[in-house]
Amino acid sequence: MFSGNRLYIVAVASLMVALLVASLMLELNAEARVANIKELATAQQRKSDVELYVRTIVDAETGQRGYLLTRDPIYLGPYEAARSNAGSTLDRVIDSYMFEDKGPPSVNVRNALQKLRELGTAKMDELAASLTLEESNRHDAALELVRTDYGLQTMDALRKVAADLDARSVGELNVEQRNVGVCERDASQRLLRRARLADHFDVVLGLEQLADATPHDLVVVEKEHGDRHPRHSGSSHASGRSVR
Repeated sequence: MFSGNRLYIVAVASLMVALLVASLMLELNAEARVANIKELATAQQRKSDVELYVRTIVDAETGQRGYLLTRDPIYLGPYEAARSNAGSTLDRVIDSYMFEDKGPPSVNVRNALQKLRELGTAKMDELAASLTLEESNRHDAALELVRTDYGLQTMDALRKVAADLDARSVGELNVEQRNVGVCERDASQRLLRRARLADHFDVVLGLEQLADATPHDLVVVEKEHGDRHPRHSGSSHASGRSVR
């Protein structure tokens, strides 16, 4: 009996440890999934902000062209909006790289971000210079500045840097989406294993209670549940014959 109790204690202790480990792993998995979802959202927002930055500067250039052709101030709306918003959009992109949880960006990323800022600033300065010439009644000089390759080369270089950052963001999105999927599958498997361990624990407890039960306990249990299928005796009343 003592040996049986020792085996029972060992079995219960082992199952309890396994349940605690399973619960801990499930909690760690949940934390990892939250972190992966956060990084996924950051990568998505970063990709969107880079696209918005380029689109803002393109819209500013389009507005500048319209104003030089028509002298209608309504075309300067996108340019003024770019002057107000482009810098904050780029700051948001840079901050998302510099302060992300997994550490600072690589040297290549930092160089690309610096280049993106320099090219964006150069393009906005070129637009401002042409508009200043136009306001000074030097229309021909403003158009001549537009016809140079400087603005075109600057915009092409800016698009290339943005495309490289965008490709990096797409790669990060793919990685984080896979990580989220892995975490979800792991969580489902760990939940299933913990449920099975809990079932094993209940079985061990039930066997121990059954082993400790006395014949009197079993009789009491049987009386409490009742006999759902009464047995028919072979009496004289059942057979219709008298026994003498």
